[in-house]
Amino acid sequence: MRRWSTAVLAVVMLFCFLPAVFAAPGPVKISVVPGWQGQVVPGSTGPAVVTLKNTSRQDISGVVEVINYYRHVPPPPPGSPPGAKPSGPPVFIPASAFGEKVSLPAGAEKRVVLWFPWHGPGDKMIFRFLEDQKVLGSVEVKVPGTAGVIHGPMAGAVGVLGQVPPALEKVRLTTPDGVPRAPRIISLSADLFPGVVKT
Repeated sequence: MRRWSTAVLAVVMLFCFLPAVFAAPGPVKISVVPGWQGQVVPGSTGPAVVTLKNTSRQDISGVVEVINYYRHVPPPPPGSPPGAKPSGPPVFIPASAFGEKVSLPAGAEKRVVLWFPWHGPGDKMIFRFLEDQKVLGSVEVKVPGTAGVIHGPMAGAVGVLGQVPPALEKVRLTTPDGVPRAPRIISLSADLFPGVVKT
């Protein structure tokens, strides 16, 4: 009975200390809108809108960065029959990183646009904020699936700044299958583009 009570007490103590074992979220909250309002073109350079919020009472200066990961599926073992399953689970391999210096006053929120090459569906990115190499906030984002992917070379999408011209609504693109289709219209804002002064 005494051993049982000791075991129960140990389990209770473990749950009491779980918040200390698993690190709490950092002081910088991060949210991301990938690509052109959620639409991306694999193999092309495009933006991601990153919103940073300093939830602490101290000013923070650091770097917001995105790390690109390729999704590698191990091939079947040598000599496997056609259609054999992969030899293991997918592995994510870091491929590139892009960042920008940012100052976040206490309680402030800032919007940053990062430009980098987009990979295909199933790949992932990690957006994080670092101060002196210490991670103060992080979020993982998967590349949108096929519904959020614009394929080339005929992307079938038109970006529009401002109002959609009436003539554009009548445009039809003949796709490789010979069927004319209306292009996807994506409303853009000027601050998505490099070199635009942010106020």
